Amino acid sequence: MAKYLPILAITFTFLGILQCYANDDDSRKVYIVLLDPSLESTKDVALEFLAKVVEGRTPAESLVYVYKNVVTGFAARLTVKEAEKLARLQGVLSVNPGQNYQIGNPTAYGLELSEKSAGEISPISS
Repeated sequence: MAKYLPILAITFTFLGILQCYANDDDSRKVYIVLLDPSLESTKDVALEFLAKVVEGRTPAESLVYVYKNVVTGFAARLTVKEAEKLARLQGVLSVNPGQNYQIGNPTAYGLELSEKSAGEISPISS
């Protein structure tokens, strides 16, 4: 039994490291970041903000979407700690967790999800 202790110790250490990484990925959620309207709403601006707070990955890996039409801001996958740091930066108006809303069953309104593109809604053909 004693000859297997080093192998068991290495195995459990490796599994512990993997668990830490898995938990870190699970703790990231999408946050909606609203910026000062005087700032330009571009991918480059979003990446500049993310570069100041993101740890363990590139800013581009965290960026989900850049809002360009109605508001100035972006959506990013962040940890709570990163979101809190981002909220304290000058030029950031708010950082809030993203939420998904479902109004109802699309088929009840004569719509169905297209098989061609996930999330694309098209009228049901007769």
